[in-house]
Amino acid sequence: MKSLNLCLDDVFVKIMEDDTFSIRFHNCRPEDFEITPGENTTIKQIYSSHNLFIKKKYFSLSFKSKDETTSIIELRLPSLEHLNSTCDSGGISLRNLTINTIDIQVDSGLVYLNDIHSEKASITCDSGTVNANKLIVSDCCDIDVDSGTLFIKNSLTNLCGYDIKCETGISKLFGSVKIRGDKRLFKAGVPMYRLRNDTGLCTIE
Repeated sequence: MKSLNLCLDDVFVKIMEDDTFSIRFHNCRPEDFEITPGENTTIKQIYSSHNLFIKKKYFSLSFKSKDETTSIIELRLPSLEHLNSTCDSGGISLRNLTINTIDIQVDSGLVYLNDIHSEKASITCDSGTVNANKLIVSDCCDIDVDSGTLFIKNSLTNLCGYDIKCETGISKLFGSVKIRGDKRLFKAGVPMYRLRNDTGLCTIE
């Protein structure tokens, strides 16, 4: 598959490698989405049976009972070149994949990355959580966290460069270094990991 474009509100998406393409819905229905299949697949959430959505161009609200279960889409695919995903309060999980470019934007959602190889990765998180294990890039990785939490491990090697900036949040680096209050830690190298932490918490191991 050349590209996968996701535009989601409260759904959690699991993407993993398999021999053939398949899609499964848990606690949601295919009718809740606009799906354009093919080499450039698009999945857009238009309705949720668990929520009341009030959505306009620049405004959306969702109301969800705490007793309701999470809606999940499970995607299996043999290959993927480009991933572009936006998510409000849901999330995305990537496991054991090689993807040329990754672009993920979440508001209060969750991002889980495990054993991911990419040329370029860009992740923007507002008040949600980014948890990355073995996020290996060949060119550059940009992760920008506002008031959320970033935890990344087994990704930065001795050859990697990094540009880590902390505003009023706290960044814990490699178990021994802690920076806070408008500080920056820079090291030249390739690939380059650019990590930004505004008022949240960043942990790098």
